[in-house]
Amino acid sequence: MTIKRFKLMFKIKIALLTVLSGVVMWLAHNYSILWFVSLIGLIPILYIVYTQNLKHYQNFLVGFVAGTIMLAGVMLWHWNMLPLDWAGINNSASELFLVFYIWILSSTTAGLIGLWTLGLGYLKRNNWFDLLLAPALWVVIEFIRSIVVSILWHGEGSTIGSHWSISFVGYDLAAANFLLPFGAIGGVYILSFIVILFNLLLFFYFRDYLEKQNLTIHYKLAGVVILVIVIFNIGNSIIRHQSEPEKIVPVAVVNTYLESFSRITKDQFGDITDSHKALLSTIKKENRSPKIIIFPEDSRFLVGLTVAEEQNFLKEIFNDQEVLIIDSARIPKEEGKPVALTFNFLNITEDQIVFSDKQFLIPHGEYIPYLSAGILRLTGNGEWVDNFSASRGFSKGKNVKLVDFMDFKIGALACSEAMSLSFNRKLVDQGTGFIINIASHSLFNGSKILYNQILNMGKLRAIENNRYYVHAGNFVPSFVIDNQGRLVQESDWGEDSLIYQDIAIIESDSFYNRFGRWIFSGLFILIIFIGLLVRLKPKFGKYI
Repeated sequence: MTIKRFKLMFKIKIALLTVLSGVVMWLAHNYSILWFVSLIGLIPILYIVYTQNLKHYQNFLVGFVAGTIMLAGVMLWHWNMLPLDWAGINNSASELFLVFYIWILSSTTAGLIGLWTLGLGYLKRNNWFDLLLAPALWVVIEFIRSIVVSILWHGEGSTIGSHWSISFVGYDLAAANFLLPFGAIGGVYILSFIVILFNLLLFFYFRDYLEKQNLTIHYKLAGVVILVIVIFNIGNSIIRHQSEPEKIVPVAVVNTYLESFSRITKDQFGDITDSHKALLSTIKKENRSPKIIIFPEDSRFLVGLTVAEEQNFLKEIFNDQEVLIIDSARIPKEEGKPVALTFNFLNITEDQIVFSDKQFLIPHGEYIPYLSAGILRLTGNGEWVDNFSASRGFSKGKNVKLVDFMDFKIGALACSEAMSLSFNRKLVDQGTGFIINIASHSLFNGSKILYNQILNMGKLRAIENNRYYVHAGNFVPSFVIDNQGRLVQESDWGEDSLIYQDIAIIESDSFYNRFGRWIFSGLFILIIFIGLLVRLKPKFGKYI
């Protein structure tokens, strides 16, 4: 074999292994039934970093390409936005350009994974310390990426911060019942740590097995890992069994399959209100007694009753019972400014409405980022940018309130706020008895890939905050998750319905919110600092 042919074969091998890692990781993220492949999905690029002696820039490119492929798969639901008539675009070429632009730019932000392969190639010790270094480095880069994305999508209505967690590999373990409980102490970050740890453990094992090395240490490590998992799950089960909720509240969650209001005529609005009324009428027919009824995002049920002058409908259904209706609608806050999505909390016995606003908006669906606006204007789509901001754009809410109801507090978030750890934590810090997230996926035509990601995020938000998590969905099922991250109720796909669940009102804080996020953040940074210290001062290497 000639040197030229050998180099070509080497490049092909590197490329195939890189692509393989990217594809396996996005499959694990999009399909919960394949969660376990996330524990081996990074082995191909670990093989490259540890055995192929690439230059630093080449290690970076391996991570960049694998990460881009992974996130391109994770973000496939962008293509479900087509057609873009809801956004005022009726030209096929413009539709394809806009969706491709959003999809590919979102995907390339995963190129920060290139920093992981670069950093690992630079800092690796090829010993037990790497079992801490590689996962810690990955988690810190995930955190940085969540901030970078918010900067990339900065615009009027955006929120900068570590909110964009949607592609975190820790979510892959939401379907792993024996690993998910670790989220109670370290959140989604500790699960990401576990994913990378397993990949590295298995890579070291297979490498040493093929090189006919002594495998005793691997079996000991496997025994320790299994023992930790078993002990943690037993302890978690005992604690859960001993804890009793202070209050139980029956809740009804509405599930609808309605087109976006940007696609609905005024004549159809009355029909939608009638369908909502028909759903609530089943509560009386079935002798149900929910204390809280939650509608999906932008349902405008209370607005519909007002327009139809049927405000007494709720009292006719529930008589003199104390019932809280949670609805939402797009409401103009300031003249000449985009509307804001506003939650409406109506206690029907007091006939009083409390308003609260959505804070975290989605780029290109609710506002146009500055970067995108500039690129779209350069490509001749400036008129669409102006029309979008005027007709469909949202403004970020400032008025965030919780409601006192039946001796506890309750607050709600909307749609994209599910991915933000901090927004959910703030809601809990303010005293909410359980977490509500209302959403409408009509613009994504009920993408099952996106729904699976939202479901996994809900499981982590529940276990991170030690709260029940209630999701009211339009165009996707509604569901309820308990404070242990278990799915306890889910509506069927494809038809309007109600689901009922007794919700435990919990006031105690989780270990993760109280201590874990600080402990593990400090620990991960310390590990990376030690790795840098050893790399720059080799004399310290004898200690690890």
